[in-house]
Amino acid sequence: MRYGEFSGLLYSELAKLYSPAISKEDDKQQLLVKYRLGLRTVGEITIAGIFPANHGINLLCTMLKNITIADKFVQGFLPVVVSLTKHLGEEVAGIALKKYLVYSQRYKLDFPKSELIPADSQAEVLFLLREYFQSQKTRLNLLHKEIKQMGAKNKHALQMKGEIPEDKREEFEKSQKNFDKISQSLTSLADLLDEEMPSFPDQQCTEEGTSSGFEVLFGMNKAGGSVDSSNLWMDEDARSFYESLPDLKASMPGILFDSNTRNSELPLPENISANEEDPAKLLQEIRESEDIDDSILEGTIKSEEDDTPTSPTDQTVCTTPTSVTTFDGFLTNLSNCINRQLIDTAATQFITNFNNKGNRKKLLSTLLRVPRNRLDLLSFYARLVGILAPCVPDIGPEIVHSLEREFYHHVRKKDQINIESKIKNVRFIGELTKFRICKKAQALKCLSILTHDFSYHHIEMACSLLENCGRFLYNSPDSQPRTKVLLDIMLRHKSTLHLDAHYNNMIENAFYYTVPSEQSKRVEKEICPLFQYIEKLLYKDMNKLNVEKILKQMRKLNWKDEDVFEFAVRALSRSWKVKYNNVLLLADLIGGLVAYQEEVGIRVVDNVLEEIRLGLEVNDPTMNQQRLSTVRFLGELYNYTLVEASIIFRTLYMFLNFGFSTSTENPSSLDPTDNYFRIRMICSLLETCGEYFDHGSNRKRLDNFFIFFQCYVWMKKRPLPILIEFSVTDMMESLRPDIVYYESYEDSHKAAVELESQFDKTLRYLTSSYDVTTQPANGVTNVNSKQSLSDEEDDEYHRKGNKSKGKTETEELQDELDSDGEMSPSDNQEDYQDDVVLSGGIKHITCLEDDEFINALDKAMSEDIQGRRSDTAKVPVADIAIPMKLKGTNLKPGGDTDLKEDEHLTFTLMMKKGHKSQVGLCVYESTSACIMKSLFYFCFINFLV
Repeated sequence: MRYGEFSGLLYSELAKLYSPAISKEDDKQQLLVKYRLGLRTVGEITIAGIFPANHGINLLCTMLKNITIADKFVQGFLPVVVSLTKHLGEEVAGIALKKYLVYSQRYKLDFPKSELIPADSQAEVLFLLREYFQSQKTRLNLLHKEIKQMGAKNKHALQMKGEIPEDKREEFEKSQKNFDKISQSLTSLADLLDEEMPSFPDQQCTEEGTSSGFEVLFGMNKAGGSVDSSNLWMDEDARSFYESLPDLKASMPGILFDSNTRNSELPLPENISANEEDPAKLLQEIRESEDIDDSILEGTIKSEEDDTPTSPTDQTVCTTPTSVTTFDGFLTNLSNCINRQLIDTAATQFITNFNNKGNRKKLLSTLLRVPRNRLDLLSFYARLVGILAPCVPDIGPEIVHSLEREFYHHVRKKDQINIESKIKNVRFIGELTKFRICKKAQALKCLSILTHDFSYHHIEMACSLLENCGRFLYNSPDSQPRTKVLLDIMLRHKSTLHLDAHYNNMIENAFYYTVPSEQSKRVEKEICPLFQYIEKLLYKDMNKLNVEKILKQMRKLNWKDEDVFEFAVRALSRSWKVKYNNVLLLADLIGGLVAYQEEVGIRVVDNVLEEIRLGLEVNDPTMNQQRLSTVRFLGELYNYTLVEASIIFRTLYMFLNFGFSTSTENPSSLDPTDNYFRIRMICSLLETCGEYFDHGSNRKRLDNFFIFFQCYVWMKKRPLPILIEFSVTDMMESLRPDIVYYESYEDSHKAAVELESQFDKTLRYLTSSYDVTTQPANGVTNVNSKQSLSDEEDDEYHRKGNKSKGKTETEELQDELDSDGEMSPSDNQEDYQDDVVLSGGIKHITCLEDDEFINALDKAMSEDIQGRRSDTAKVPVADIAIPMKLKGTNLKPGGDTDLKEDEHLTFTLMMKKGHKSQVGLCVYESTSACIMKSLFYFCFINFLV
């Protein structure tokens, strides 16, 4: 070879160029061009044999690794890899195209494989290509999730505000284009590598909720279905009136149309922005504007000098006296056009005879000076403007501009007079909106201004506007979201403001006219008659008078049937479906039912506790009433002895601990500092059953809980709502009138720390060095901490957390200590024996009830003994006749002679066989149990006699 060293030098230069890793500072476009050419060049040179196969493949693998690593911060290498795989994949990676595989399977042929590159080197390149494909697949999934989230946010913004910000729209469109580009390239690479592409079944739905599917979003009605254009109008006549307009421009010669007409938006008064989004700012600008003339209120329009030359047609018509008189008669007769035919004829007559600039101004002035008691003319005048608008383009913007100025005048004046003029103004705007002369955005802007200052005449104006064009705006795809937002605002004003009944009825009428109630039947799940009967008994019929009757009915159910059992337990657990005052009755019913179906009580308690836990995990404000009813139900279950006190205290501490965070930087979403509902639930639970924690260990446990509870309350955002503050104060005063109230968070935290330290000392005392050994002889047990606590208990006692966490364990420990008696270490006790002997069995604790019981028992026994002594003993009549030969003897059972220890005692035993008596002798030892019992009973009888 003439240039034998060329291949080595070329390889070294290419290795220097492509071996270093790609950095973030490199230019992206240069990198893409560089690697697109480099991959193809190295692959072709390796295939041509200029480089040794192992050297060329190593360099190619190095370049692919650099691309895979750099693609995390320099995206865009996917088309480069696709190009390499498409052109050189068969030689460098051993990839067989799908069409070759299909042909080989169809015709059963074996296509030859390329042997230019060793198989192991091809496998290495193929592995890197598939690894790169998996990384791009993961990236595509992440990008799809981001687009889905952006689409959801845009959909929410569109529904709440009626529009999407431009930057959000552009950002989504950019992300969508990037997703489509990557998906297309990745699909090509998947076909080449015979890999599966990720599926995105909800991609279409996501796109519909974004800028690419605005028409779908705008076309969603209240029920979620598409908007039907037939809902714009009440009936077919209304649709024909507002949409079927004669086309005068097509039927009239063009010479009749004035060439000096202009189709431009007239400016609003100064300091008023046309597209202001904030209604408060726009309202302030309207009130501060001084460019709104009061003469508009009387319907007069101030004409301005126009510099445009007047056409010869205008001069001819205006200077003719007869034409002026005729046009004045035309204007006078407009008030008599009270049907479609007359107003259409008037429009044709105006275009044919009176279409000039001066007459248009007079016509505009006449249309604006509609008598305030002739609101029926507004729809026909609006139809006239709608017919003339294609032929006279400037008449529509001018009348809309004048009506807007008049509307702003009424808003600025804010007086309580001229209500008829105000209603006439907004109704005219509504009629022009339905004829599409006034833009929907302008009508919605007027409605937004009125709802922002929702008082007195503004209420009537807003309701009149909705009654006139609300249905049209609500059912139009492009204005429905914004209309729904304004309707929601209006309803919130109605619920928060103390309005007269007249205004409330007006608001309701306007709302239901705009959003007619759906007549479709509600689809309910059908249940069998027995289950319906159970729900009727529990949720509708139950009251104080028929609880026992309902209990008897519930007992008659077939509790052995699994379906009946499950439904009954579920129905008994849903306390929120019962009236709040009947929760007590539901607990009473379960208490009576447990005596016959014990498992029902266990299942109901489990469901209640699970419902409380679920409410803490979800923290949905819409479930607050349900959660409050469930908590009270748990307290009533305790009152009827269906729940133990430990469950109540465990639930109370769960309210304090679950999802609570003391960090101000990362507040908990489950229990934020400005959410006070858990305090309300604690108050409700203790108000229901707290009065029974007034003695014994439960009293001490409740006192300890109040320390942590006050610490929890002080952690909440201040000031507390007045209702929450009163609830806490009333609850604590009713249960513990002499309780100590802490004045700050520091005081309550200090008390909680002291209480925890006291429990820690007790815990260390119990778990330090005790040994557990059992002594069956005397029943004494030695305790060792390593054997006394199971793993679960040890984890429970030694669980660490935030300051609020761990209160449940210490309270349970206190309960165990109280139940074991008075065994507690003194604070200064340091030395104690390693082996502590604890007496077995239950310790007797003297109490007043025991003394009263003993006294009553002694009294009853003494009275019974005295009564026995006064009674005459009756000798029972023997049913066996004594033989005559034994009546004269002196032998008696258990004779009076002294018995010696070794002597035997002889008895005469009478037996009855048939109707005859028989006598037999029985010999017993004097120390036998039978003889001793007989003597005892004999002596006792003699004592009583």
